Amino acid sequence: MNFARKISQLFFDFGSQPPWKPADGSLFERSTEPSSARQEEPIKELTTDESLTQTCRELLIKLDMPGMAKVVQVFWNPRLRSTAGYASYPSWRIELNPRLREFEGQTERTLRHELAHLVAYHRAGRRSLRAHREGQVTPGERCQA
Repeated sequence: MNFARKISQLFFDFGSQPPWKPADGSLFERSTEPSSARQEEPIKELTTDESLTQTCRELLIKLDMPGMAKVVQVFWNPRLRSTAGYASYPSWRIELNPRLREFEGQTERTLRHELAHLVAYHRAGRRSLRAHREGQVTPGERCQA
């Protein structure tokens, strides 16, 4: 895998459990939503998520980007194995790993992270970007409601 791709994505090892016991707190706890609120069937193909797409649209409107709010789309992609999400620019497409739904708060966190990539690429134009610079506040973090 090339270096640029390595630094442009968050990598998660969904295949194994950590050897340590997770700390207490909502970040590490499994989702406590009722089973009727979650999809129990595993996603087997690329599917659109309208509620997450609407969330992105609202965030983009807050950032004064109504044109991009019209074209952004969010998908669940079961082919993602070692990454939590993927942002594709200029198509304004976000793909998320369906296994994120098993962990409280990770879907929203990853969605905002990938949206921040799209906003950064859009604002940079033809200038090159270094993804994931330490200490950098991303547009997604500015939208925290």
